[in-house]
Amino acid sequence: MVQILNEIVLNELKIADLLEHRFGDGTVYVPANDNSYDYHLAKDKGFINDEGYITQKGKHLTSKYLH
Repeated sequence: MVQILNEIVLNELKIADLLEHRFGDGTVYVPANDNSYDYHLAKDKGFINDEGYITQKGKHLTSKYLH
């Protein structure tokens, strides 16, 4: 159970870090040295919408881990 929770937190941290890479209009981009897997995971989990913008859920995640 602890391992599963650690995995969830690790994935959330990776997604939160990715979400910090966004333009002023809220569009999230994948840095050249990053993996697009995290982007697709964030999109599948609802942190990024279909147009590539950070969602309210994504903003909440970044405030949880990065501020």
